[in-house]
Amino acid sequence: MGKSILDKQEKPKSPARKKARKVRTEKDVISICNTARVAWSKAPQSARIVSFEWEGGRYISTISSFRVKIETIDGDPIAAYYE
Repeated sequence: MGKSILDKQEKPKSPARKKARKVRTEKDVISICNTARVAWSKAPQSARIVSFEWEGGRYISTISSFRVKIETIDGDPIAAYYE
């Protein structure tokens, strides 16, 4: 006997997470770094991490004493720049 529609229950959907776009060109790297710089300029001075949107995806940026690293929400590295 086949399954009826009532047998199938949809799983509750998790909150929408925008998929990070692949950074492919030098122009993309420059653009995402500039977006991260804007996010840092708006963050409190004591912040060590900021999140921001770029090209429809969510990203995070962390800072050390001289390096700013940009990665996807899932932790995949994208770029870094040095100050």
